[in-house]
Amino acid sequence: MLEAEKPLTTNQFMRDDDEQFDIDDIHVPLALVERKKPDKRGEEILPEQGSRLYEPEYEEKQRFEHEQFLQDILKDGKGKHKGKRIAIIGEPGAGKTTLLRKIAFWVQENTEYFPISISLADLQEFTLEEYLLRVWLKTAMKVRQVTPEMEDALCELFKSERVWLLLDSVDEMPVQGEEPLWAISNHLKGWVAQARVVLTCRLNVWEANRNVLADKFEIYRTLEFSYGDSTTADRVGEFIAKWFNKNPNLGQQLRQELDKPGKERIKDLAKNPLRLALLCSTWNLWCEHGGLPDTKAKLYQGFVKTFYAWKSREFRTTCSQRKQLNRALGELAKLALNQTASRYRLKHSLVCQVLRQPDEGLFELALQLGWLNKVGLAAESPDETVYAFWHTTFEEYFAALAVDDWDDFLPREHKDRPVKDHSGKYKPYRIFEQQWKEVILLWLGRQEKCLSEHKENFIKALVEFDDGCKKFYRYRAYFLAAVGIAEFKDCSIATEIVKQIVKFGFGGFNEEKQVWMPYLEPISEGSRVTLLQTKSEIAIEHLTELLATNEDENICGPAAHILGKLDPGNSDAIAVLVRILTDTQYLYTRWIAANILGEIGTGNQDAIAALLQVLETNEEDNIRKAAAYSLGKIAQGSYDAIDRSIQILKTTKDLDLRRKCAYILAEVAHNNAKAKEAIVELLDSTESDDIRWRSADILGKLDPGNTESKQALIKLLDPTKCDFIRWRAADILGKIDPENADEAKKVLVQILKTTGYQDIRWSAAESLGKIDPGNPDAIDALVELLKTTENGLFSKSPADSLEEIAQENPQAMAASFRIMRGLKASNIPGIAADILGEIAQGNPDAIAALVQILKTKEHYNIHSIVADTLGKIAQGNHDAIAALGGITDTTTYLDIRISAAENLGKIDPGNDLAIKVLLEIIGNPESGDIRITATESLQKIDPGNTDAKNALLKLLKTTKYPDIRISAAESLGKIDPGNKKAIAALLQFLEKPENDYSRKIYAQILETTGTVNIQDIEDLCHWFVADKLEKLDPGNPQAIKALVGILEKNKYENIGYRVANSLREIPRVNPDASAPLVRLLATTKYENIRDIVTYKLGGILQKDQMQFVVSNLQHCLSDQIDETNYDLFKNCYKVIWHCAQNLPYPDFYQAWHQDTLTNTATANLNIANLPQHLAEAINNQPDLCSKVKLICIDSHQFIDPENPAAEIYDQMLNQNCPDWQKGDADTMQKLKLYWNYLRRQSEIPLFFICYDSTALSTPTGFSVPFLNALSKFDGAICVICEPGDIPLPTFSPEQKDLVAAIVQWIKRVITENLCERNRRNSPSTPNWSI
Repeated sequence: MLEAEKPLTTNQFMRDDDEQFDIDDIHVPLALVERKKPDKRGEEILPEQGSRLYEPEYEEKQRFEHEQFLQDILKDGKGKHKGKRIAIIGEPGAGKTTLLRKIAFWVQENTEYFPISISLADLQEFTLEEYLLRVWLKTAMKVRQVTPEMEDALCELFKSERVWLLLDSVDEMPVQGEEPLWAISNHLKGWVAQARVVLTCRLNVWEANRNVLADKFEIYRTLEFSYGDSTTADRVGEFIAKWFNKNPNLGQQLRQELDKPGKERIKDLAKNPLRLALLCSTWNLWCEHGGLPDTKAKLYQGFVKTFYAWKSREFRTTCSQRKQLNRALGELAKLALNQTASRYRLKHSLVCQVLRQPDEGLFELALQLGWLNKVGLAAESPDETVYAFWHTTFEEYFAALAVDDWDDFLPREHKDRPVKDHSGKYKPYRIFEQQWKEVILLWLGRQEKCLSEHKENFIKALVEFDDGCKKFYRYRAYFLAAVGIAEFKDCSIATEIVKQIVKFGFGGFNEEKQVWMPYLEPISEGSRVTLLQTKSEIAIEHLTELLATNEDENICGPAAHILGKLDPGNSDAIAVLVRILTDTQYLYTRWIAANILGEIGTGNQDAIAALLQVLETNEEDNIRKAAAYSLGKIAQGSYDAIDRSIQILKTTKDLDLRRKCAYILAEVAHNNAKAKEAIVELLDSTESDDIRWRSADILGKLDPGNTESKQALIKLLDPTKCDFIRWRAADILGKIDPENADEAKKVLVQILKTTGYQDIRWSAAESLGKIDPGNPDAIDALVELLKTTENGLFSKSPADSLEEIAQENPQAMAASFRIMRGLKASNIPGIAADILGEIAQGNPDAIAALVQILKTKEHYNIHSIVADTLGKIAQGNHDAIAALGGITDTTTYLDIRISAAENLGKIDPGNDLAIKVLLEIIGNPESGDIRITATESLQKIDPGNTDAKNALLKLLKTTKYPDIRISAAESLGKIDPGNKKAIAALLQFLEKPENDYSRKIYAQILETTGTVNIQDIEDLCHWFVADKLEKLDPGNPQAIKALVGILEKNKYENIGYRVANSLREIPRVNPDASAPLVRLLATTKYENIRDIVTYKLGGILQKDQMQFVVSNLQHCLSDQIDETNYDLFKNCYKVIWHCAQNLPYPDFYQAWHQDTLTNTATANLNIANLPQHLAEAINNQPDLCSKVKLICIDSHQFIDPENPAAEIYDQMLNQNCPDWQKGDADTMQKLKLYWNYLRRQSEIPLFFICYDSTALSTPTGFSVPFLNALSKFDGAICVICEPGDIPLPTFSPEQKDLVAAIVQWIKRVITENLCERNRRNSPSTPNWSI
């Protein structure tokens, strides 16, 4: 299935017919950047410190070239998730899909794993599991009908963890009412979750809900192509050269044109692989028109024109046909973008609405030319074809061509509230819809003169936008205007817009208070991002002015950072950062400044000098590291950096400083003859062997063939030198000089045979094993070490060794001793065994020595290490199998027995003894909690072993120890995800925690969190178990209920912090968690809890919960809260800002003004008309209209207030409730059964509201027996009466906001039960069940 994808389909129309490109021919491998939250390094960070704000939320951690990424991450499994969960994010056209295809072929050709590639846009109505079984499997097997055996085989393949699941374009998933990242998170469960997963996603979609998968996936971002400098290759040039391989002169002209002054905008656009491909494909056209385009719209326009010219050889079209087709494709694109799901997958029926039938002109032409392509069949209608635009960016471009009036984006008649159309529905505000942003920018870049006035008015409408709700959407509109003027070059108010964005980003001077006032963090962060996307020349001008007039480092630091990104090397920005680096007292701020200089200060002598000064004078290690790392990036070829580093290397006794200078020299002195001469001179003149080997190491890296470095290293091999120096020299020589590798090997062998230092001996053996894998001398030496205990074989201890090695450097000796003081001779055999596991694959001598250790009782302390090593190197070796079998069967140490059995199963798969012993341990009650370890070992060597599962189930039932029961449940959940009995065991414990275990947990927590009041032991125990249950069964409502219960009642900060942390790990939306978190945010007095709740709410909220959040937190944004509790104001603002970034503007507006809207409609409420007022209020709420049913019961008509069941039943029938098949509900018991029947049958939530229509004049009230009986009913029930001792929700008939309060209660009930709605899918129980 993969081979058909090998052609580079993304660029299939960008080539001449006689040229054929495969992926490797045209795709320049992208570097990926692993993104992580930055370390909070400085102890002196204060909440008011602005410097924290200019640290990126995700910073670049490490760059990977393509081959390095394949090797380190995919093959070797480096990183926190071991390469098992990878997210690749990037802009449209950044090469994500192409990269994913390359990964698929790499997996197929280089591993034993099975790659499965899926375009997530094809899921349509299926879950990922359903798609794999119903669609993918049928295609892969080439059968009409998939058999149960085939399905079982696929499931087993996943469970064996041999599948790579490659999921393309999360952003194109067809989802309704759910964010794509939430959707894919919910799809990755059960057996599907046991695959290794690589997914791709557009950057904007990822950033909108980045917390959803951030903790579960290692995140890599596709880098833009670089233009080449001292630290990066000219990737743009490489791409152009490959493209124009048959006409290199034309390629050189294009590359030169990109470097000309005034081409900065298109040069920046061309960093994107797709846009660069478009540019290459249209270069002939631009040559004819005198130069490059300067906007995206021009670039796409040029491509479309060239495209039609190419295709004219096959399908000749007239100018009229092209215009007609472009317009029709635009209308189709607009229609598609307006869909709530599958915006990039177009059903046949949808296409026919615009292009008519396939054999009628435009439809056929679009297919012939390739603008549209068949991509599959509709899920809900297997006979209906699905189409897609050639690339999603062209769907956006054609949509932009079809927009004539900016009213399509923003209603012209908007004033300060959402506008309705003639039918009473709210008009769309596409300026706030992510899928329309690129369309808007492309429309602004169109060149038709007739559009100039429209575009000018549109930009003005954006900057003047009044949202009527504390400017949340005004800022969004302003940011869009600022980005838009980069495409609309002739905007008359561009300068004013950018100036205001700078003010939003960095604050302004408050004349009244006579202080500089920053804006709230979300506003400033959004503004700073916008500055990188707006008209750069104006941004540079105003940022430079800001730096010239302000000395506050918390303002100047981030401003300089952005200025340096917009204009690398900008002298004003660098001068500010140098001042901060030199003068500030805050360590964290200096660390930030040092890092930023590494990004923008390339070649700047002032920056280099400041960093060198920091390196010499600052003793804080993190700042030294930052300075050295930055110098390595910006000081390429700098004589000052080279000379100063060499001078420091000569004179300092500080070993750490020597290392950092060595690093700088190795990075900056490439191709620098003076540097090499200076290092050679240092080699000749120094008396220090430490400096000599470091210098030789640097010289070897700068010039691997350099004779002086080789000679210096060879001199250091002299037997008169200490063994440590000889080992270092031999290690380096063997790596840099293959010709002298034999000499290095000889010295290492000699060290192995003669040194009296254990630590040097095993280090030398390890070096020899790397230089010459399988070297018998290295293995012999390690084998000898295996035989060595504390029997005096070594004449010198590690301390003796260190003293000699570091005799010229007391600091070095002290540092080294701290490292080595824990090493004892008794550890050496274990270390040797561990190294053998890496270098002695299949070596009989090594295996024999390891086997011998297993036979001796003296070495029992390293038997587990030896068993693990044999598990790596002794596959199929009979002696090893026998030895492991022997120790498995005889040793009394259960941990060794388990290790031996597990490794026996590895080298002899299916070994009966290994399985038998593990089962014996698991089944023996006296084995204690080590049975859990045995179970996990059994699962490793015999996946799916039913005995393991049964043993854990038995353990759950029989053990009297609650900690073992919890561990057993955890393990059962690991080997059998979703196991109901494991979940039930934890649920049982939640209901009745044992006191002994409570004390145990309490004791554990006391060790880490300090004093907790003794009365909270039970809460702590509940938290511990609920936390495990939530991880075992994500979203489990009982676990969340327990956590929420603790959170709401407990008054201790450390307990609240732990519970909030557990809730933040919930992987999917859960209103049972979000509703109390909202309440906690508004009520807690602890800032750290408030911070963590704010972070979590930003990650778990779904759109259908956000209106509830806005309504319930709005009161926290009052001026009074701002003045009296700024931390509360700030955190609530962040949460509501997040809602404003995701909610449609009309929905947000209604949530913000909910009380006002409802109270205005019911200002003169007559309680007798309560049902009508409620119905009207609900009909005005889009999230409630037609989605709930109210049953309003007037108690004034009750004849028998004690038992009004028959009368209530009669009123319910009058409100269109169905007859009860079991007769009249004439008792409260029968009424309860009837109510439950209604709830099961209804497809929407039911709300039962009791009121007295005469409550404000001659109230009759409600009888106590009636209220007590009603309180036993399930579901959503409330009573309109004066509050009292009533076990039901009540609302006073006299409260002014009665209707609003009831509506808010209805919303809260729905929101707080979304989890149950999502979990219940039984036909007999509707999804919304309360």
